[in-house]
Amino acid sequence: MGKMKVDAALENSVHHNINKIEIVGFNLDATKNFDKIIEFVKESTIVFNMIDVGDYWDLAMQSVCLKLKKPMILGGTFSGSLSIDMYQAGGQPCYLCLTDGLKEDVVQLLHPDKILDLKDISFVPRNSNPVGQSNVYLASICSNFMVSLFVNHVFEEEMTAGIKRFFHRNL
Repeated sequence: MGKMKVDAALENSVHHNINKIEIVGFNLDATKNFDKIIEFVKESTIVFNMIDVGDYWDLAMQSVCLKLKKPMILGGTFSGSLSIDMYQAGGQPCYLCLTDGLKEDVVQLLHPDKILDLKDISFVPRNSNPVGQSNVYLASICSNFMVSLFVNHVFEEEMTAGIKRFFHRNL
């Protein structure tokens, strides 16, 4: 309470960083500094998206991930519910296909063919979710499920690569 999410996460990461990996936090307005977000995605293997902006932000992030061929894990909480989805680098499933009621003119601005040219997307409408409707327990569960999806993704990629190596050697 009373701290920026990024600062609380950095403070807490000390307790879980057993391999002493360098962890860097960035406290910035993601919509106004969207070009910086694009640079972060370019440097990433996978994107975890749990920013409280709303559906248009999530669509913008999938567009970036589609264009850069990066998988994205999306998580969110509201009141007593949580949602988690994984979008593969190839666009399956498509966030736009799973979301109804988005304004076509905004959707067109966030298209994968245009998204990397945007430096500022503060024009995107925010969802009108009331502040403080989720709790730390629910957010923790959501993040744990997101990490679980990530681990499954990594193991699936390793198993697929292993199967391909096996068949390549034995055929």
